[in-house]
Amino acid sequence: HDLRHTYGSLLVAGGVDLASVKSAMGHSRITTTERYLHARSASELADRFTRALGAA
Repeated sequence: HDLRHTYGSLLVAGGVDLASVKSAMGHSRITTTERYLHARSASELADRFTRALGAA
């Protein structure tokens, strides 16, 4: 289960759209796939910090 979660999280963090992740993971409902959205949020936050520190 941990490997599946990592796989889904990496797909989302890499910018893969949820419909494609849903298909790749074999989920029947998009709400199941939405659990992996936290990875996109974390990735976007890291990018913002990097840009902010680079501008300083």
